[in-house]
Amino acid sequence: MPGSSYFSTIRVVSYPGFPYHHQRTLKPKTPLLSVIIVFMLDTLAPWPPEYTVRKSKRAKYIRLSVSAKGVEVVLPHACAYREADTMLQSKREWVQDQLRRFASEKPIIQDTELNDVFLRAVDQLWTIHYVADAKRTRLLQRENSTLVLFGDIEDKQRCQALVIDWIKKRAKQILIPWLTELSLEHDLPFNDVTIRGQSTRWGSCSSEKNINLNYKLLFLPERLVEHILLHELCHTKHMDHSERFWNRLQQLDPHCDLMEKQSRRAQKYVPRWVE
Repeated sequence: MPGSSYFSTIRVVSYPGFPYHHQRTLKPKTPLLSVIIVFMLDTLAPWPPEYTVRKSKRAKYIRLSVSAKGVEVVLPHACAYREADTMLQSKREWVQDQLRRFASEKPIIQDTELNDVFLRAVDQLWTIHYVADAKRTRLLQRENSTLVLFGDIEDKQRCQALVIDWIKKRAKQILIPWLTELSLEHDLPFNDVTIRGQSTRWGSCSSEKNINLNYKLLFLPERLVEHILLHELCHTKHMDHSERFWNRLQQLDPHCDLMEKQSRRAQKYVPRWVE
């Protein structure tokens, strides 16, 4: 896919005493008791953690990140996978601190039931009504900020999928004009914009100035969404996170540092039924 930074992704599940490799099945060389003891010593941040390794054609350096979704190591295309384990071990204290922080944080949105949709970015609350009938399951948007689900309303998976599709359409209607307005205001033109459902990113920008935005941005506070849009627009001038990039973003958003920290913890605004 043009502009994509993804080459391959693997998921590593490891425990004390396990040899490092990335096969699907791992066989311990130490008794299970040692695993249990270590887990009991530090339940908030067991070591080593389960983590994801992703290779990127755009990456110049090894990057390590910890989010509410978990631990990820991004490797340059030419790096061996074993370099991910080396990086993880060298940052052990920092990784464990981050894991403890995410484990102790309670999400703002606790709801697992699909009763309403609060689009925090535009301060819209949509109430969901259910009407059972014998026809196929479908969703209709009504006046007064109401969504109605008809059909087999016991099929929660299908109902959730319909609501998420509706949110994606709303994201196109809201986020694309918002991005365009900021682009014109700050003279940061982009080529194209796509609304997606990334699991770990709020947005991205390719070298062709194609921007991807996560539809879940609609659940975030307005101020934070604007910062993320500006962040991606700045990548149309500076593809890396160099000093020039941060200086430009700081000019557009004086509270850049604070917003960056909040964006890394913004998953708490997303309802659990969206996951």
